[in-house]
Amino acid sequence: MSWSAEEAPPRNSALRLAGFYVASFAVLGVFMPFWPLWLDQQGCSKSEIAWVLTAMIAARTVAGPLWSQQADAHGCAARLVRRLAFASIVAFAAYGAGSGTLAFALAGIAFGIVYPPMHALVDGLTVAVGQRLGFRYGPVRTWGSLSFLVVNLAAGIWLGTSGGGAASEARVAGLYPLLIVLLTLTWVCALALPRRDAVHRPSEGSAIMKLLRDPSFRWLLLAAGFIQGSHAAYYGYSTLHWIDHGISPGVAGALWAEAVLAEIALFVWFRKAADRWSPRSLLLLGGLGALVRWGVLGATTSVPVLAGAQLLHAVSFGCTHLAAIAYVGRVLPSRLANTGQGLVGAMTGGLFHALGTLVAGRLFEVSWGSMDGVLSFAAMGVLACCGMACAARLAR
Repeated sequence: MSWSAEEAPPRNSALRLAGFYVASFAVLGVFMPFWPLWLDQQGCSKSEIAWVLTAMIAARTVAGPLWSQQADAHGCAARLVRRLAFASIVAFAAYGAGSGTLAFALAGIAFGIVYPPMHALVDGLTVAVGQRLGFRYGPVRTWGSLSFLVVNLAAGIWLGTSGGGAASEARVAGLYPLLIVLLTLTWVCALALPRRDAVHRPSEGSAIMKLLRDPSFRWLLLAAGFIQGSHAAYYGYSTLHWIDHGISPGVAGALWAEAVLAEIALFVWFRKAADRWSPRSLLLLGGLGALVRWGVLGATTSVPVLAGAQLLHAVSFGCTHLAAIAYVGRVLPSRLANTGQGLVGAMTGGLFHALGTLVAGRLFEVSWGSMDGVLSFAAMGVLACCGMACAARLAR
């Protein structure tokens, strides 16, 4: 079989997609666990950090589905990702151009419009190209998880071995240029993405509204949104919480890395078993895993116990993520796949994540030093229960 100049052989295409996952998840490996430390160093309180993060998440909620709908209408996912990757460098640079909560929130809005939506687009692109060329989503996506793990561990060790004082402050300040470099690497990898997207005819009317009129898809959005949104306290505040209780940044990074390692194990060794489960069953399992995990994280800061609970990331995040991917791939027509993935991303990493971040930030602020993380993680447990209730409404 011969391949055109525009479409690389399957292995080449898979490697290009894996390269993008490696670079973009390296950004997440620094940003998600440690960016709150940079904001804290700039003088933001925990509730102010919540508002800064929520501004970014809210922007993603609105922009993500619109970018994805454009990709479906014009068959331009790869080209769009390249443009968004470059815009992400410029948008993130705005964090260093001002100071104060308002300036950081505006920078977060700009960054949220262009960076997070790329992941839903690349997920959809990977599934589409994989179906056409004969490779599976899971092994390609695993390279992103591995990148997150390695970079997260390295950043935690780097921050934790500074010896405190001015050296420690300098390394936290160094997170900003480090992320600029990683975002630039992401853009370079985006330039190498497979150039031929699936060709779709522009759909009649709004693809977003067409999907939102489907009751089953709405239940999927609500279930996945509540369960993934329940991770907000963990994503936004766990590192600060653990460090305040005497856990070093290196150990905190190791706990994050362990969670991702459990996720990788799910994607690599248990993916075929997970493929036999319905989206409904995966969502119910994900919600139950989240409920147990947040109960443990709220109750203790014992490192061995936390290490055990972090293994549940494979269930709370991994199963929920696979449920959404499976639903979009099995149920939605291909001409709406990017839009569907964008809406899932907007709900899971957008609207419900924003809700969880605001609630968790406020509860951490009012209970810090007394009940510690109990109230925040209890609230996340409530979100997980809401997700399970919505998942129960999906067809078996």
